[in-house]
Amino acid sequence: MSGSRKRAGLTVAELLIVIFVLAAIAAVAVPRISHSAELSQENDCRRNVGLINAAVELYAKDNGGRYPADAAAFKTIIMDNLLYLPEGAPVCPMGGKFQFDPATRRVSCSHTASR
Repeated sequence: MSGSRKRAGLTVAELLIVIFVLAAIAAVAVPRISHSAELSQENDCRRNVGLINAAVELYAKDNGGRYPADAAAFKTIIMDNLLYLPEGAPVCPMGGKFQFDPATRRVSCSHTASR
């Protein structure tokens, strides 16, 4: 009665090979996923800067070509005003702060200056 039966299951060697292959796949995939997340945040920040720049241009058109005079006016007139940013002031997903340069009349994000 003790005929030869095959055991269903994996040997230790087969199990180690499976673990090695999964580790190799993870080693390749994790940095790519991390880089993709960073690119996504960078794109969100650029989109927010464009949205704020559009709000500044809209303000200038509404006010005879006059732009906010300084950073404090920019914050009060653009960032805190639901007329120009109806959904509220956007936040940089990378932790930066939006800054207005009265000389160029453009908005930038501080996280790009640290690179």
